[in-house]
Amino acid sequence: MKIRKMGVVALLALLIPIMAPAASPTDKPALSPEAAPLSDDVEKFDKRAADVRENLEKMQKQMDELQKASDPAERQKLLLEHRELMQNTMGMMRQMWIDGMIGCCAQEDGGHHHRGGPMMGWHAMRGNYFDLNPEQLRERQYMRDQYMGMQQRMMEQMLQQQVNKAVPQE
Repeated sequence: MKIRKMGVVALLALLIPIMAPAASPTDKPALSPEAAPLSDDVEKFDKRAADVRENLEKMQKQMDELQKASDPAERQKLLLEHRELMQNTMGMMRQMWIDGMIGCCAQEDGGHHHRGGPMMGWHAMRGNYFDLNPEQLRERQYMRDQYMGMQQRMMEQMLQQQVNKAVPQE
């Protein structure tokens, strides 16, 4: 019987994001009056995500300046500033993940959630979704969707950093 319940919960966890209307990246999930404790996490997440997005915008401006710069010393200075800001931003994103805002890998008893066990599959993630109501599932999905976009932008910045480091401007 437990397997059947787990199957139903897994199916719901997969279908809810599909059935929910698509939200734009800046939309917050609609919170019901009986919204669960994750609502506070969404607000904290949004504040931290805004800081990360601001840093990503600054990094892109630095890359734009770097493309225009012809002086090797100025290019080197911009690359170093970009790298510092990138590392700072990665730390902010890592902290969001570690704090459990995204719904995974929160530290419990001083260790990582997945230590000693599988990192993928329903059994590894069950604790992150098993006891959540549909509203909480939507909030969790919203945060993960936003986080994935930030990860993508960070990877783009890393690539630009590598390309500009390897190709000196003449």
